[in-house]
Amino acid sequence: MAADGVGRVFDIPAIAGLTTTYFVRLALHDSGGRLVSRNFYWLSTQDDELDWQKTEWYYTPTKRHADLTALAHLPETALSVSPPADGAGTTAIRVTVANTGRALAFQVHLELIDPATGAEILPVYWDDNYFELLPGEERGISVSTARTTVRPRVTAEAWNSAPAR
Repeated sequence: MAADGVGRVFDIPAIAGLTTTYFVRLALHDSGGRLVSRNFYWLSTQDDELDWQKTEWYYTPTKRHADLTALAHLPETALSVSPPADGAGTTAIRVTVANTGRALAFQVHLELIDPATGAEILPVYWDDNYFELLPGEERGISVSTARTTVRPRVTAEAWNSAPAR
């Protein structure tokens, strides 16, 4: 396949007994086993139902939305976050976030905090944010920011976890 090409690789078969809301994680590895790309999806066994009769050139309304209500009842999990590997005066900081709980950590959100004021340091550029971690999984994340005079603190919080500092 050509660079930036698109092609059908496989179909995900129907799976019996799924809950109304379910998750699909796709990972692409190169021939050396290195991760090239990853995507995570939350899906429903009940698809959106579009109202084709009321379609406009710019919009098709939805009659019934996919049932994702189970997201509101995800089991609680726990996160840990390593202190930043770099200290004050740096512009690139690397941290490791781990899901130490026994349930999926959904939509993990990271913030860089000034420990002197408790305020979020902005602007920052994370190499990823709002991601998922399976139980026992950890992930290294880099953040870039303007030079700081303090050693920042990182907080991590998932949809279904308390904040980790």
